[in-house]
Amino acid sequence: MVDDLTKVQEAIALGKRAQGISRQNIVFSVLVLAVLIPGALIGILGIAAAVVAHEGSELLAIGNSLRVRQG
Repeated sequence: MVDDLTKVQEAIALGKRAQGISRQNIVFSVLVLAVLIPGALIGILGIAAAVVAHEGSELLAIGNSLRVRQG
């Protein structure tokens, strides 16, 4: 933290960027679950395949979140 008011604008921009990326991750995760859950319930996917796909999608969301740090 610094006593520089010009940093407020940077903080707001960073917050907006983080909010946008968070929205992307939420939408992506919900869409993946919307496909995986019915697929597992009707037998298209085995439970192990659904779990692996879900964990893979979560890793993609985490990787997407790292974009916030790039500025």
